[in-house]
Order: sequence, then C-alpha cells, then structure tokens
Amino acid sequence: MKRILIILAILLPAAASAQNLSDVFSGDLVPRAKMVETYLQGSRLEPYHLTEFHSVKFSASESIQGKVAAAVMENADAAFEKETVYAAGKLVYAILVFHDSDSQEKKIPSSRFVCFQMVASEGSDPMITLVEMKGTARLEDLKSIFGSNENN
Repeated sequence: MKRILIILAILLPAAASAQNLSDVFSGDLVPRAKMVETYLQGSRLEPYHLTEFHSVKFSASESIQGKVAAAVMENADAAFEKETVYAAGKLVYAILVFHDSDSQEKKIPSSRFVCFQMVASEGSDPMITLVEMKGTARLEDLKSIFGSNENN
C-alpha cells in the first residue's frame, strides 16, 4: 500500500500538469482557429533527440496569459530541472523538465519538456508559444533550439 501511495505521489503531479496543458493544446482555452499548431513525431526529430514535438502559438489577452502561465507553472515543483524568467511580475519564459512516465513503463530514460514563451507585440496582445516535447535531449540542447528572449 505504501508503494502505491509513493508511485501516485510521483505520477499525479505530472499527470495533472499534462491535463491542464491539454486544455491549451486541445483548443479549450483558445479556439484552435486562432492558433498555429505544429505536431511532429518520428524520424525528423531524431537529430534533436526527441520523439514527439507539439507546439501552439497564439495571441493572448490578459486573462488568457494568466491562465496559460498558471497551467504551465502549476506543477513546476515536480520538475527536476527548470528555468523561468518573469518581467513586471508576469511569466515570460519557462522551460520545465519532468520525468516522462511513459518512458518509465518502457524502461527508456526519457524526459518531458514544457516550454513557454510570451513575446510582447506593439499595439496588440502578446504572442504565447507553448511547446511540449518528449525525448532524451538535454536541457542545454533545447535551450539552443527554443532560446530565451529575456528582452521581450
């Protein structure tokens, strides 16, 4: 019984985070018609040591900004690596690295990466890019791909 509780304590935060983020990716928070969505899986990702890449990009009102940032950061404490940047009290950049529960079942050491970037636009709502990736890449590799833009 104690083992089951320990396993649930480890897996539930990652599952909850995935569910909250799935509201964003599925179009429940921002209509899909207002998003640019990219989903990749397979051999094109191998050079990046990734097995899955899913991103959405959209213009976000003040309310949506807060909801997306809250969904990203809700389980940040469960991340074994994280980097965040705040400007004027708002999250503008984050990379969170979680153990991928799917890889534990398959005995493959893999991670789940959640990346968030909000870039201000002159005269319009900021653009948010939210990315979820899975694979064996290292955080340094992903930072070079995703890149921090602390000036925006």
